[in-house]
Amino acid sequence: LVVSIILVTGRSFPVVSETPSPADVVVQLVGPDDYERHAKAVDLVTQNLAPQLMIPAIFHLSERNTQGELVQLGGNNIRTIFPCEPWNESLASQLMENTHKELLLARCAMDQLQLRSAILVSSPYHMRRIRLMADRVFDQDKYRIYCVPAESQTKPQSLWPKGNEWWWVSMEYTKILWFFLYEPFLDENGGKAERI
Repeated sequence: LVVSIILVTGRSFPVVSETPSPADVVVQLVGPDDYERHAKAVDLVTQNLAPQLMIPAIFHLSERNTQGELVQLGGNNIRTIFPCEPWNESLASQLMENTHKELLLARCAMDQLQLRSAILVSSPYHMRRIRLMADRVFDQDKYRIYCVPAESQTKPQSLWPKGNEWWWVSMEYTKILWFFLYEPFLDENGGKAERI
């Protein structure tokens, strides 16, 4: 099934690139290309598209100071900013992808800080899955969410993956399929991150 979908849609389907508007926070999702993701996230903050940078997977929140530098917030009290724990022993947590858990943790921290808009940053091929998850995790009447890929070259030059791109593209299709399989069994908020 995954191979058939890839053959029909190629590598363009997983790529989503939205034009961001100014938001409360840039949320960087972690992965093997963290350097590129972080560079893009910092660039968005530097462009004044958001005053804060959040990396939920490592419980990190920083804010741009008056000199334009990012200064980490929270210190030893960082868990008060991230009062939820999506990585737990529940069945929902065991079913969910780490990306889904990162989005739940981001929503929990945003609620704690009363933030209502975010720019999500990840790899280009991850963005379709992130958009699908974000639409479930973030209530569209309450939040404004933008998905921005880490690389500046977001449009594939050809429809077909090349070399090792086949692996990444096929994994994304598989993860999208897995999300559609487990997501109906989560609660109405797209899963929940339990408060600690």
